[in-house]
Amino acid sequence: MNRQCLYWNGGAAKRFTSQAQDDPRILGWNTRYDLRLIGPVPRHLFQPPPRVRSAMLKITRRKKVPVEPQKWTDYIAFVSFLLSSPGLRLQTALGQIFTHNQVQRIIADRNLNPQLPVKGLSVSNWVYCFNVMMELVPKRLQPSLPGKYKKLYRG
Repeated sequence: MNRQCLYWNGGAAKRFTSQAQDDPRILGWNTRYDLRLIGPVPRHLFQPPPRVRSAMLKITRRKKVPVEPQKWTDYIAFVSFLLSSPGLRLQTALGQIFTHNQVQRIIADRNLNPQLPVKGLSVSNWVYCFNVMMELVPKRLQPSLPGKYKKLYRG
C-alpha cells in the first residue's frame, strides 16, 4: 500500500507531523513516509465518543526513500546522537561529528541558520547531513546506535 489514512489521538498526530522533531523514531517515520495532518475528527462520529481529541492522519510512502535500507541503522544512530540534546544550536551539534570547516560548508550549502536548534532541521536537511557524514567521516568516528534502539532497529 502506498497511502493510508488513520484516525489517531490528536496530540500524537500533531507530534508526528510537527516540523521540529526531537524523537529519532518519529523523524525516521517522516524520512520514509510523508505524514500529513488532515484535520480534527469530531467526537460525535465515534460510538462511544472518545475522551480525547482525534485527528485524521494521511500517510503516504515516499516514491524515493532518501536513505538506503542498508544504511537505516546508521541514519537512526546519527539522528539519535544529534537529538540527544535537541535544543543545542545546529553549529554546536554538528561540531560533535564534523570538523569546523565541514560544519561551515554544510551550513553554507544548505543555507541554514547556525543558531537554529538542531531539532528544527527538515527531513531533507537531516538526510543531507547524514550523507555528508557517510562520505567524509571515518566509520570509527561515526555515532553508534544507542542501546535503547538496538532491539528496534537490529531485530
